[in-house]
Amino acid sequence: MDICSTDPVTIATVIIAVATVVNVFVALFQWMAARSSAETAKRIFEAGNRPYVGVESIVCVKDEAKQYLNIFAIIRNFGTATAENCDFGWRLYVDGNLLSGTEIPANPTFLFPTLAHHLRAVLYKSYPRISNGSSILEIVVRFSYKWQPDKSHIYEEKYRYEHSQNAFLGLGVAPRDSQA
Repeated sequence: MDICSTDPVTIATVIIAVATVVNVFVALFQWMAARSSAETAKRIFEAGNRPYVGVESIVCVKDEAKQYLNIFAIIRNFGTATAENCDFGWRLYVDGNLLSGTEIPANPTFLFPTLAHHLRAVLYKSYPRISNGSSILEIVVRFSYKWQPDKSHIYEEKYRYEHSQNAFLGLGVAPRDSQA
């Protein structure tokens, strides 16, 4: 039987069947591309609409007359969404030894966009050694927070006091340890 002598309706049916199969594959690939684009758009939206909590600054006020160092850490939400279950704290070390009473217990709270949280410590006993540079003062600021039920972030930053500038220098991300 010659295909050219076949009924035109049969030929049209075969062409429609082949076109339908091709259309199914094209539709499948379009669906996969649309799904991938939607997933990318979701990740971009989540990255742009979330809290970004970080240390804005650490301020140090020296009182030479009363012989103390007053230290403030300002932690701010730089993002566009509220940080939930925020836990802020820090540890102060003099010559590598943890200063007792400088650990802040967990006190979960909210931190709304553009708002700040403050930590404060006053050092009397170790002031003379720190102010003349014979002792090294380091601070590890730690914060953890959530922004969705399944998304959270834990972060630590380390700072060292530079007595000649009366300022804290950022040393970068601190390795997390069991004390945090």
